[in-house]
Amino acid sequence: MSRTRRLRKVGVGFITILVFAAGLSLSLVAAQAANPAATLGVYRGAASPSGVAAFSQWLGSPVNYAEDFLPGDSWATIEAPTWWLNAWKGTPYRMVYGVPIIPDTGGSLAEGATGAYNAHFKTLAQNLVAAGQGNAILRLGWEFGGGWYHWHVANATDAANYAAFWRQTVTTMRAVAPNLAFDWNPVWGWQSVDPAASYPGDAYVNFIGIDVYDQSWTTNYSDPAARWTDALNAQYGLTWHRNFAAAHGKPMSFPEWGVATRSDGHGGGDAPYFIQQMTQWIAQNNVAYQVYFAFDAPDGAHNLMDGSFPNSAAAFKTAIGTSSPTQTTTGTSTGATTTTATTTTTAPPTTTTTTAPPTTTTTPPTTTTTPPTTTTTPPTTTTTPPTTTTTPPTTTTTPAPPTTTTTRTTTTKTTTTKTTTTTSKPPKRKVVKRPRLWSNSRASISLMKPTMLARKK
Repeated sequence: MSRTRRLRKVGVGFITILVFAAGLSLSLVAAQAANPAATLGVYRGAASPSGVAAFSQWLGSPVNYAEDFLPGDSWATIEAPTWWLNAWKGTPYRMVYGVPIIPDTGGSLAEGATGAYNAHFKTLAQNLVAAGQGNAILRLGWEFGGGWYHWHVANATDAANYAAFWRQTVTTMRAVAPNLAFDWNPVWGWQSVDPAASYPGDAYVNFIGIDVYDQSWTTNYSDPAARWTDALNAQYGLTWHRNFAAAHGKPMSFPEWGVATRSDGHGGGDAPYFIQQMTQWIAQNNVAYQVYFAFDAPDGAHNLMDGSFPNSAAAFKTAIGTSSPTQTTTGTSTGATTTTATTTTTAPPTTTTTTAPPTTTTTPPTTTTTPPTTTTTPPTTTTTPPTTTTTPPTTTTTPAPPTTTTTRTTTTKTTTTKTTTTTSKPPKRKVVKRPRLWSNSRASISLMKPTMLARKK
């Protein structure tokens, strides 16, 4: 055999190996993208590893990502969020942090664009590494297109400054912690400036994210299918997100998503259809990670664990939990994959009436040192039925806890309609002031006009 023929055969064999390896790599990537369980993360409240563990137990499936929001009270709290970093130190989760880029004490996108704040973010990177979280995913100035944060992009100048500020920050932090990842995270739906104008460039971005909740201001928003169509086709909605990420060769992410009950009625409530569609969308696209927002916030309820959304909880467990269908992935030399993840169905509502595990009510040992911001429990817990005061005096023979015997003497004389009417009014959600933790923790969508979220015609 001539030397030329031998070299030709060696070359063909080498190319075959490369093609096979590339196909296998693509198959593995596609398999992960097609499995929502592998990409799952959750938010369960500030500095709450126990809450994440309780969610995993409730779901019957491991959680790989945990999300939290760093405080934005001042530059000191942004660069040294000690309470948060210590809470998550040593946990098995990859952290996703919302990072304020302008504190409550003041600042501007224009100043950030010059590098004036680089020292603060250098210190933050050093603290992340010291806490063993040098591979965290950072959502710098998330939801910048909305009007509820100090880093709001309102015009073309803001957009240019935001992009330059982002480049300054990423360059600074990567110099200290090269394994940090950065999620460029615009807000879903209409906004005054095209988000693309705020994009800092592919070299400075690892993921392209968007936050999605089952809420809508479309004409027939009470229809689950109409809400999903709006989520897909709204200006800068899910379809835009997928196309923009693909055009830049970046994986998608959903740093926040969930069902929603809103005081203004524009949330979908218990909506298994949204869960089905969203998990299928995740399975069918190149999604690196996704975080379910399992927490009742001042602007809406989203927690699947407390029985408020039984049908949605069943659909979520079917799609992602232990009852999720087996994913079948076939890898070939071309990287083609086939999955069965899209065959999710909603389980009967009765299967979801189980209460959350007792561990969900336990607070982490560090709660004794928590700042005032830990008072984010929803006010609806005080809406105990007032009908207990209307029981006639003749029922004093019924067994009751020892503590009720002291009040029995007063109820026999004071069971009037006046007392029941004063206690029957549940607290209004709009009266509740947002605790300090929420000042820079996530979008308070209910605080802005619905017209800003709706698509402009």
